[in-house]
Amino acid sequence: MPSSFDSKVLASEAIACILESPNPSWEVIKDILGEMEIASYSELHGFLTLGEFAQLEMLVRASDREVDL
Repeated sequence: MPSSFDSKVLASEAIACILESPNPSWEVIKDILGEMEIASYSELHGFLTLGEFAQLEMLVRASDREVDL
């Protein structure tokens, strides 16, 4: 298993690619976080660009709203 830092770098790279896709999926991102043993997306702050992190936060909020409906 890669180090915590390496896991965050790898997860960030994968998540950045997902965020660039036409239909980014929070479920896929959660799977990546789980696979890399990252407890929260907020641990990726500093590994993603500010724009990517903001997009990730919007995706999380949107999924939270869907659950509330």
